Amino acid sequence: TRVERFCEEVRAAARGESDDGTHAASEAAAVETAVQEMGKADVGAGGAVDAQAAYDSLLQALVNCRQKQPKALRLSDDMCPDATDIKGRPWRTVTYMDLFEWAEQQHSCSG
Repeated sequence: TRVERFCEEVRAAARGESDDGTHAASEAAAVETAVQEMGKADVGAGGAVDAQAAYDSLLQALVNCRQKQPKALRLSDDMCPDATDIKGRPWRTVTYMDLFEWAEQQHSCSG
């Protein structure tokens, strides 16, 4: 899945490697900071499953938001302040938010 690929990139960056094998200390430091902010020491296999579930929850919240706000491009306080996933969890409470925001900033990706 996309989250598993991202987690592998996170682990490679934490080891100081990039796709071309060069040293990426600053990226590794940024990853470490993002992971520490999440309160996780390691984004291993279990973390990848949890991160995928969190991503799916955010995606469902965005789909629900777009039913009311068709022009919403992302989950935000101005467009989707009360959006929830199918289980009624508010998008702001989703675990791994810091990691996803970091990924979007670093890799220009979004939901």
